[in-house]
Amino acid sequence: MKIAYIIDSMSNAAGRERVVSNKATYLTRMGHRVSIITTDQRQRPYYYPLPPEVTCEDWAINYSDYAGQGMIAKLRAFRQKEKLFEEKLLAYVEENKPDVLVAVMDRYLPALTKAGHDCATVYEHHFHKEAMQDVRDRSSRMGLQKLVYGLKDRLYTRYYYNRVDAFAVLTEEDAQKWGKAYRKKIVMPNSIGYNPARTADPENKIVVAAGRLTYQKGFDRLLSAWKTVEAGYPDWQLRIYGRGEDEAALQQQIEQLKLHNAAILPPTEAIHDRMHEASVFVLSSRFEGLPMILLEAMSEGLCIVSYDCPCGPKDVIRDGKNGLLAKEGDVEALAEALARVIRSAYLRKALCRQAKADAARYSHEEIMNRWVETFETLRKK
Repeated sequence: MKIAYIIDSMSNAAGRERVVSNKATYLTRMGHRVSIITTDQRQRPYYYPLPPEVTCEDWAINYSDYAGQGMIAKLRAFRQKEKLFEEKLLAYVEENKPDVLVAVMDRYLPALTKAGHDCATVYEHHFHKEAMQDVRDRSSRMGLQKLVYGLKDRLYTRYYYNRVDAFAVLTEEDAQKWGKAYRKKIVMPNSIGYNPARTADPENKIVVAAGRLTYQKGFDRLLSAWKTVEAGYPDWQLRIYGRGEDEAALQQQIEQLKLHNAAILPPTEAIHDRMHEASVFVLSSRFEGLPMILLEAMSEGLCIVSYDCPCGPKDVIRDGKNGLLAKEGDVEALAEALARVIRSAYLRKALCRQAKADAARYSHEEIMNRWVETFETLRKK
């Protein structure tokens, strides 16, 4: 099959970029012809490597050009860029005749539905249902801006999400939130590389976390919890790998809390090796879709401690079986969960073993075979 993924950029060390890179790589190995189309790459290099067989092209739509402009100017610019994207997409379909088009952002859906007469169309939703409302409420201070974005969201979700051939969400929890009105909805989790022979040492006295240093990831909450943990277990370390807009504030928090064994480190392509140096992984996010980093930590055989945030953790973690879930937003509960696995080597080792075993359900082989079956079914409709 000829499969094309559409995304804004592949330059960031983030979850969506990793997901697209993984899918393109594995589908290529399965013999499919894969393309990645970006709209805002701006000549930046791809962060994650790809096989040379994957075709990459940037259409230089550059939606982010209108950032910082007034709402009227934004609406005008967005419509112009939406029209340009539609022209390029229709021309691409005419020339390349892909079997499947996959968009990972809903801004592409109006054009995608017009192109879908000649190929199957899929929209992958990489957050949960309420997540973008939360982000918009924090970033949109003006009433007009909130109103416009709210109307746009209602139009897209109620109309365009049902116009594609498949609307893919990551978890059963999120699928229930969307309800029965979204008749094209399917549940398809992310996939990970899985090596059954590779397992971290549960005796390692390192707790690891990773992600963009933003409000969503909740590292401020983690550092507050670590204050309690460090006081009781000063021989353990916390390492947070990432970059982002909250880096300075988090560094300041470390200083204010007088943490001696917590460090913020640069993101790395060798995150699996850094995980291998640890025995515990902690997820402190306020919301997720289905966190790739959580699945990858399980595949490394780490003991998992996570907030029970929407959505993702409760789909993956069976509390007390393959990890520990702390009540969402309860810093003391997160600190106590971390303390439990630190002080009990028996519990830590048991959770490590089961997390490793359960991660096999999310292997590239398992999930990508499901995707191929889905693509084939959609093509026949």
